[in-house]
Amino acid sequence: MIGFAVLFGLLAVFLAQTWLNNQADARMKSLEANRKAPAPERTIVVANRPLRFGDELNATALREQSWPADALPAGAFGKIADLTAEKRIVLMPIDVNEAVLASKITGPGQRATLSAVLGPGMKAVTVRVNDVQGVAGFVLPGDRVDVLLTRQGEKNFAATDVVVEDVPVLAIEAGVSHFWRAYAGFEGDVVGIDRFGESAPAEQVAAALGLTAQAVCLRARRLVQAKQSA
Repeated sequence: MIGFAVLFGLLAVFLAQTWLNNQADARMKSLEANRKAPAPERTIVVANRPLRFGDELNATALREQSWPADALPAGAFGKIADLTAEKRIVLMPIDVNEAVLASKITGPGQRATLSAVLGPGMKAVTVRVNDVQGVAGFVLPGDRVDVLLTRQGEKNFAATDVVVEDVPVLAIEAGVSHFWRAYAGFEGDVVGIDRFGESAPAEQVAAALGLTAQAVCLRARRLVQAKQSA
């Protein structure tokens, strides 16, 4: 009886071990089947050093980098030779290890001009501006400005004097003034129109609403006096 018990015990252990081994093999096969094959890789051209507007592309400024084939950025190049066969110029900043894209460089043999950055269906036009409009976009909330007077003398000699300095911004708008207060800042001022409904010739309406050259001069003088007395 003891011999039979030992025999059946060994048989049970063998069967259990076999079952466990089969389960482990099945699990490994399942994992291998579910494991995705690595995506094939390709090479793209990236910057080997910082590139800025006007730089000419050459082999020393570029290098080829492995990249997943299913994640290639649009406009990328696969070989350095594709970019150096003909002269190409950088149009937009490209940092180290950043992909060199067709949208950031000129076409083969093109110069770094405005026409090189115009896409299909686009055209460039000139817009005339004066001295005020040309610099107005540089005035930001909280800024202060200096007023300079440049006088042209004899023999192409010019002299510049500082009329006032470090004065707040005065914004002028033939409309609601609320928006422009962000540009004038807390210490600046805005000359605008915050009420409506009047009907008369334009000059009379402007005078009635305080949008005249005299009103602008008075507000500007008030700002300067406040600065001087501060």
